[in-house]
Amino acid sequence: MHTIVALLLAIFFTLEGLYSTSVKPTIKNLHIKINSLPPEFEDFRIAMVSDIHAGPSVGKHRVFEIVETVNSLNPDAIAIVGDFVDGYIKNMANRIEPFKHFHAPYGVYGALGNHDYFFEPVDNWITYFSEKLGIKMLVNDAVLLKKDGKELCFVGTDDLLADFLNVRGHILDVEQALSQCPVNISTIVMAHQPNGAAKVLREITRLNRRVDLILSGHTHAGQMFITLPFGYLFNIYFFGHYFYAPTDTQIYVSSGINYWGPPLKMFPSLCEIVNIRLLKA
Repeated sequence: MHTIVALLLAIFFTLEGLYSTSVKPTIKNLHIKINSLPPEFEDFRIAMVSDIHAGPSVGKHRVFEIVETVNSLNPDAIAIVGDFVDGYIKNMANRIEPFKHFHAPYGVYGALGNHDYFFEPVDNWITYFSEKLGIKMLVNDAVLLKKDGKELCFVGTDDLLADFLNVRGHILDVEQALSQCPVNISTIVMAHQPNGAAKVLREITRLNRRVDLILSGHTHAGQMFITLPFGYLFNIYFFGHYFYAPTDTQIYVSSGINYWGPPLKMFPSLCEIVNIRLLKA
């Protein structure tokens, strides 16, 4: 009897997990109140998507669906927060071709994730995303978004995995990433791993720099029931909206749009695109 119950539960959770990853993405609306946000950036909208994982089971149709859904939000800017692909350029080129159709008046920006290091040399991906797909990759780099004479600093770090790899020119360098941001300007940082976000918080404390919001992904909110405890235990921030009082910084960890490995996720709501609206506190 126990065996039959276990088998039925396994079948149920597998089918439910497959269903969760096959339906249209969930839109998560997130209002972020920022102290001293320039009035010109009141109601500025950022579409955040992370963990696309284009690869063996995430094909062109799913990528097109993500792009179409993001564009339907009419965002001012788009943030792609790491783990674009699981594969090589020669195999992925057709699958990720829809990326070039992302559109936002203030730009489409990307930060590296750990999976972007796993196959193709990461510098090849940086060049490909930038030159072929029109995604401005921010690798310890920043841009100043300008609106009616005021500015918002938008930053991307390298992935935390780079701190443990011997890849020339790659390390999560917060000081370098923020070097183009004027002091005390409203600042948003993309850092794929929540533990990378924790490094950002430690560094801005040391550097006495301002960061209002950090966007992360990576954890998939556990992805599957059996892996959930490990995701929770090994990440300083796991899933959702956090506040770090010492630096007045908010952190949002997305559950990601897709999955890693088997096409399973606990709930459809965990395949999310985050529709961020900036508000003056």
